[in-house]
Amino acid sequence: MQARAKGVAVILVTHNVRHAMMVGDHFAVLIRGQKADDFRKGERTREEITDLMAGGEAMAHLEAELAEMQLQAQADT
Repeated sequence: MQARAKGVAVILVTHNVRHAMMVGDHFAVLIRGQKADDFRKGERTREEITDLMAGGEAMAHLEAELAEMQLQAQADT
């Protein structure tokens, strides 16, 4: 907060969305060293950011596959 008051930029690297959202104004999410998204505070929800950090589309695809496997297992019993 003191750095912000002085107009000094600070780069915080974290996996904790709550920490980042408490102190940040501008965010960049990296996935495997590539920028996956770049946004300002208020442009994304905590859930959207968490999803991005967890792998975004890859996680959505995995969740869909798991749900399909569960349905298939239920149908087989």
